[in-house]
Amino acid sequence: MNGVTDYLVDTNIIIYYLNGDEIAVDWFREHKDRLSISIIASLEVLSYPFTEKEDEIVRRFLGAFRLFDLDQSIFEKTIQLRRTHKVKLPDAIIAATAFCHNLMLVTRNVSDFNNLNIEIFNPF
Repeated sequence: MNGVTDYLVDTNIIIYYLNGDEIAVDWFREHKDRLSISIIASLEVLSYPFTEKEDEIVRRFLGAFRLFDLDQSIFEKTIQLRRTHKVKLPDAIIAATAFCHNLMLVTRNVSDFNNLNIEIFNPF
């Protein structure tokens, strides 16, 4: 990276933002040009039963992020994490995405990602 940290945003931080949490909103505004999400976070957020209008707004919001699909490197790293750590599959995919793309994971659920060899930041 170019000396500037790029971030992979976990689902919970997106939810805080969508709920209008001031800390999350301010953090998103400050870092908006360096934010990515995993396909898993997108799936988790869009699984909420939004109204049609809310769904449109949320999809537009998520469209502003760089989106990482599940590629072969993330696939293999996810397997390795699941075999060596007690971590849920969605969290393993998110951690693998951060690892494979050298991104700092932004989450409030820091304990879900302990000892996975990734950088973590809790904006709260």
